[in-house]
Parts: sequence; C-alpha cells; structure tokens
Amino acid sequence: MAKYISTCTWDLKEMEELPEYMKFLYEAIYNHVSEMAQDALIDNGIDILPYLKEVWKDHVGAYLKEARWLHSGYNPSAEEYLENAWVCIGIAIAMVYGIFGVAGHSIHQYLSEFVEDWSHSHLVSMPAYFGWPLH
Repeated sequence: MAKYISTCTWDLKEMEELPEYMKFLYEAIYNHVSEMAQDALIDNGIDILPYLKEVWKDHVGAYLKEARWLHSGYNPSAEEYLENAWVCIGIAIAMVYGIFGVAGHSIHQYLSEFVEDWSHSHLVSMPAYFGWPLH
C-alpha cells in the first residue's frame, strides 16, 4: 500500500510498478477522479483535480496507517484512532466533490484554503465523526 501512495502522482505509467491486484483499483480511482474533475471543469469552470488528488492521497494514507497498526499489532489510543478514522471515512473527498465540484464559482475562492487546512477543520471532522460508526 505504501507503493500505492507513492504512485498518487496521477500518472498511469506508474501503475505498472504496482502488484497486479492493485492495478485495477488504481486505474478505477484514477478514472473516477479524472471524470469528476473534468465534469467540474466543464460545468463550473474550475479545476478541482489538484485538490482531489491531495485529499485522495491523505485518504489512502489513513488506510495505510490502519494497516500498519494492524500488521505491527499496535493498539492506538482512542484519540489516535479517531484522529485517523475521520480521514478514512472520506468526508473531505465528498466535500471537494460535492461542494466545490457542484457549487462552482460561488465558493471557488475558498477551495485552496479548504484543502490546505481541511485536516484541522471542524466543518470536515464533525460530520466524519458522526458518519464514522457507519463506516
């Protein structure tokens, strides 16, 4: 999975270095995110791809952290676990898609600020904490 995160450069050529079972996943995410970004660009005139790439990289990184905990037998504290769990739930991804990909111009000016500081935002963490038990 660490190899997967390092290939989050958004280059399909890098997919060739992944194990066979991961290539399908990488290509599916690549195509899905590219399509959503293209839709936002056509519909709203804003390029959300750089921001989507960043939140997807963080999302996959959170799964990697859980996998490392499991593999090493580490039992995180409740605080550590919740801090990572709200990233795994994918709220930031949904917000970039839903808010900035759909709302477009009206809030475009806030996109870079949101993505730069999303991991410290109660706007993101609170819905994630409430949605986490459904995860």
